[in-house]
Amino acid sequence: MVAVILGSVLWSAFPDITLRRASATALVALVCFAIAASGLPLSRIHGALVAVLGVAVAGALLVTALRPDFAVTPIGIRGFYQHKNVLGMVAFIATVVVACRLCALGPGRLVARLAHAAVLAGGLILLVLSQSKTSLAIAAGLVAAIPLFVAMRRLRGGRAGLWLLVLALFGLAGATLVAGLPSRSLMTLVASDVDLTFTGRDEIWNFVLSEVAQRPWTGFGYGAYWDVTPEADPVTRAPPDGWLRQARVGIINQAHNGYLDVAVQLGLPGLALAVGLLLWSFWRALALFMRPETPSGERWAALTIVLLFAGITIHNLSETSLWARGQILANLTLLLMFLAAAAPGAAAARPDRPGRWGRG
Repeated sequence: MVAVILGSVLWSAFPDITLRRASATALVALVCFAIAASGLPLSRIHGALVAVLGVAVAGALLVTALRPDFAVTPIGIRGFYQHKNVLGMVAFIATVVVACRLCALGPGRLVARLAHAAVLAGGLILLVLSQSKTSLAIAAGLVAAIPLFVAMRRLRGGRAGLWLLVLALFGLAGATLVAGLPSRSLMTLVASDVDLTFTGRDEIWNFVLSEVAQRPWTGFGYGAYWDVTPEADPVTRAPPDGWLRQARVGIINQAHNGYLDVAVQLGLPGLALAVGLLLWSFWRALALFMRPETPSGERWAALTIVLLFAGITIHNLSETSLWARGQILANLTLLLMFLAAAAPGAAAARPDRPGRWGRG
């Protein structure tokens, strides 16, 4: 995937921009590769993530308390980030990572438990104050899924079927959302006040889809679609009868759907590769979690990766995070993919091997 990103310089609409942005992404990938190749146990990396997220949560709370003129916006708290959705994203990551780490702590570690509980509480507070509905819903769903995954691992019979059922449910939910939901009347029955335009995202999606159709095999080049020269900004090509055409150049810098953004930059083959990598990494992390021989700390770290991959998959439907340059969740995804690839024993835990899926 990194090779495709770098190689897109050859067909990019703006080769110089692609070279700079692709090189930066490749450098982040190299750092993530080095961390994964270091041989550190997943449990130690899990603990390091908790520490980093603890600093981020504490910093956001401190800035909110000391500089409310900056941190508090009419649409939600943003802390020291540029937008409230970024804070919500960090808070949802912190909630999942710390919740799993808290479960992994052994008995008698009162101080560690209190510290983790404090970070978790701070993350939840920021999640609510950010008013980021997407991140709040994802975090709630992932935390609620923790006991389901644990129960699935402990069941003796029919594990492969249950496992495939979970994957199928994730796939069905994702496919339904990608398709724009089956019908507007169904959504109206579920929630009468639902915004069927997804706060104007539908117009962006339709426009970007038409742009993908112009370069379906190559795309415009990595980083060569949004935030380019003002005269080539995509909004200048938007239909004149919509709000997108009236938006100021440079304000809209993503499709608010990461799958569309990968397709418009790297074409449909690039999108297939990106989604394939995501599913493969999810599979490896889940296999490591399900393996009976996996130690407790590694098992909870593997479940953290599984849940984050699920959250990233959903988050990417309304915000651009997958393979996005310089984006927090995109960089974390890179690290998680390398960690899943490097995890010892994940490949051995396959459902087609009898006796490997016993109770842990």
